[in-house]
Amino acid sequence: MPWAPPPWLDLLFRGVRWVLMSVGALAMLAGCFALAHVVTSSLEPFLVMLLFPLAALVTVAIHEGGHVLAGRAIGMTVYRVHVGPLQLLARRRGWRIRWQRQRPGDNAGSVIAVPNPYAAVRRQYLLLIAGGPLANLLTAAGCGLLAWRLGLGSTSGAFCTGAAAFNLAVGLGNLVPLQSALGGSDGLKLLEHARRRDPDALSDVLAELNGLSLRGVTADKLPAHRLALLADGDGWFFYVWFTLKAMQNRGEWTQVAALQPDFEAQVATLPAPVAESWHTMIALLRCELAFSRAIAGEDTADPLDAALTADLDWAVPALRPRCQALMAARRGDQRAALVALARAEALAENDVDAATRQCERGLREAIRQRLPVASVR
Repeated sequence: MPWAPPPWLDLLFRGVRWVLMSVGALAMLAGCFALAHVVTSSLEPFLVMLLFPLAALVTVAIHEGGHVLAGRAIGMTVYRVHVGPLQLLARRRGWRIRWQRQRPGDNAGSVIAVPNPYAAVRRQYLLLIAGGPLANLLTAAGCGLLAWRLGLGSTSGAFCTGAAAFNLAVGLGNLVPLQSALGGSDGLKLLEHARRRDPDALSDVLAELNGLSLRGVTADKLPAHRLALLADGDGWFFYVWFTLKAMQNRGEWTQVAALQPDFEAQVATLPAPVAESWHTMIALLRCELAFSRAIAGEDTADPLDAALTADLDWAVPALRPRCQALMAARRGDQRAALVALARAEALAENDVDAATRQCERGLREAIRQRLPVASVR
């Protein structure tokens, strides 16, 4: 069971965090006013409205950057990074970047990193988690030193003092062990990973399987006893995903198509809020099931990519052109099929997941086999 403080201690922790963040934000706001007043006193309020959110965004970027640097230093694969409205998806060469408007209540930032399953996973997570607060604390020390050198009474010194206080508040505030609707704080995660954990917990099993996949272990070769742990409860969607991918790798198209009725029956039993929280995963599975049914020769009323969303186009960019290639092949448009295959290949080969790259090669080959021999390169 995850560690949770008694109610009185949780209330105390929340109070401490609130005080830290309030003092830090007020100090940063005062620093912004000092800087804005020098630039232009007449437009001071408007400039502060620009400077303060920018300072907050930079502070979040420092925090998440600390997680990224720590994760990479320890050998983890940093997969996704989110800083305010800025989202980054790791690729073999560079990053995919998009600007996504935040909804009220969203996390200010996050980092998703996958551990190396062949190394000490616990140590990897401890360093990854500690990297964010440490980055803010080091920045606070640097800004404090700079403020002292510039003079605490100067405009620049006041701004640096505010930045130091804000980063100190964010660093210490994130170390306070708290649970919220958005997840646990860094402090709570450090406590959880410092304690002895159940190796069969869903998060640990998924981390292991994803780590193996990133290093080229395809779904049909993943350890069956670990996959079986996903078959019930919250891991069921992931179990279906790995099962589907294993069947695709083996070319068992009819068996993949047979998964659809049970999948839809299970989805139909989900309460509306739960189904909404799994919306992206459900859409992804429906698309892959439709693709596999089409490869198996079944007629599909809707376009194969009908279930895809903008989020999936961003996160799984090779999927839509792969579906478009198969649709073109089925209607006899060889040129369109080859163009879509080329685009799918370029996008898939840039995926950081080695097992995904292998699987996508097999899926593209299955499409090519449905083209006339003269068209297959």
